[in-house]
Amino acid sequence: MKLTHPLLEQRIEFEDNKVNLMVVENPILFRNLIKEISLQIEGEPGQFILSDSKREYSMKKKMTILFSPFELDVNNSKIMTKTVNCLKEAAQDMEMILEKQQISREISAYLLKLRDLCDLNLCFSEEAELGYLIKSMGPYYSNNQTELIEVILSYTDLYASLFANEIFVLVAMVFDFRPQK
Repeated sequence: MKLTHPLLEQRIEFEDNKVNLMVVENPILFRNLIKEISLQIEGEPGQFILSDSKREYSMKKKMTILFSPFELDVNNSKIMTKTVNCLKEAAQDMEMILEKQQISREISAYLLKLRDLCDLNLCFSEEAELGYLIKSMGPYYSNNQTELIEVILSYTDLYASLFANEIFVLVAMVFDFRPQK
């Protein structure tokens, strides 16, 4: 896969387990390119083209831009929502459906005991909604990495496995805040 842009002298060739480095010395050009690639990754139009020999790809589906490795959170809401959806999909297997029904019966029995202890005229749904059940257990990814490179690799591995993104753009945090000319 390759990334091209009319203002770049060379195309960027992406290969597995290869890190590409692009240095843009002009701070205004750097800022404009980062803004444009960021907007394209969000789905906006632009001049970057991500392609291989067969076709052009949506940057929104294939790329992720990371502005600060210090703020990467494997437990952010986007990752956790996708994780819950993955677990819900896995629960569609017949064996998992039967197990969930058994768990729902046990939870219902427990809630009825609590209701009776509080002397409440309270009703509950017949079946526990799996998404709520998962969320109620407070799922989180353990993240014990201390080295910055380990944090980045852990985040990108998890993100790629959940969202099938193949390319991560890590932006160096060196900006020039002079006004554009």
